[in-house]
Amino acid sequence: MKLMLVALLAVGSVAAAPRPKPSIVLVHGAFADASSWAKVIPILERDGYEVFAVQIPLTSLPDDVATAKRVIDAQQRPVVVVGHSYGGVVITGAAAGNANVKSLVYVAAFAPGADEPITATASKFTPPPANAAFVPDAAGFLYIDRAKFHDVFCNDLTTPEARILAVTQKPVNGSVFGATVAAAALEWGVPTHDDRRHFEFLILEAAQAGLSWSIVLNKREGYRRAFSRFDPKKVARYSQARIDELTVDPGIIRNRAKIAAAVKNAQAFLVVQEEFGSFDAYCWQFVDGRPRQNRWGTLREIPATTPESDAFSRDLKRRGFSFVGSTVIYGHMQAVGMVNDHLIDCFRYRDVRRLGIGGKPKST
Repeated sequence: MKLMLVALLAVGSVAAAPRPKPSIVLVHGAFADASSWAKVIPILERDGYEVFAVQIPLTSLPDDVATAKRVIDAQQRPVVVVGHSYGGVVITGAAAGNANVKSLVYVAAFAPGADEPITATASKFTPPPANAAFVPDAAGFLYIDRAKFHDVFCNDLTTPEARILAVTQKPVNGSVFGATVAAAALEWGVPTHDDRRHFEFLILEAAQAGLSWSIVLNKREGYRRAFSRFDPKKVARYSQARIDELTVDPGIIRNRAKIAAAVKNAQAFLVVQEEFGSFDAYCWQFVDGRPRQNRWGTLREIPATTPESDAFSRDLKRRGFSFVGSTVIYGHMQAVGMVNDHLIDCFRYRDVRRLGIGGKPKST
């Protein structure tokens, strides 16, 4: 608790300069609830911040991300999103793609890489004492042993305070520790030169056509499973029977035309690899091998298409790809870092720009 207070006071002093002040969204960790921010909220409000403490259900990672995302997306002003412990994983997913998010703050929290579960992140460090005090129930939810709660979870509190927290602790579904979040807040727009990642985005962007991007992101794991972890060689061999199976798969968008297009595009993808050595080498030629570094101040300035996406789209269609209109392909160019379309005041703009200033793309 003391660590959270110190960290957030530091954030407050940095964020105080702009007007209006950002909203602050707080996301708690496992075994706790939003009241864990009780000593922080009055201090932030005293300094003029509008504060929202999210009550995540801890029933699954997708549930927790969706709950936090609703609160973040409802903000009408710039927002700083803060996560503690497991809340760091939640905010990584919940803030994805939101242009109002100006900063992510991880307070003694997990900050996962793309598709990295908590267990993989935690394995890099000495296991915390709480790990040995977990008590599962019959439904797979984890509690912390009450007798050990004070020592392993909140040893900065008084014994009476810790006793209340032990009795009222909010259990967490054990599945969250192996789950992964679609870390678009970290990977979107980062220059990539991995052919499988290119193929993944082509499938997801085609699926998104006419729909909200959040719908596709929420089904990303379903697509990963349904499309052989985005292996184009395997997808290219899908039979009509397999396509029929996927049209009733609730884990993906069950649009037959889009599913069939994914298979057709996998076949065309392999032909491009054969001709150019990699799909990566092929696509980066449309921006002369280096990301276009844009400087947009508002979302309204970002174009839906560009001459480069028009040319890229035409050539893909000529090669037999479908669901690759210029708008879809500009989305692909944004996602894989061929253009940097983060707003200039986005917390990711400078990082992505720095990554894009390196050398020419490498073949894979």
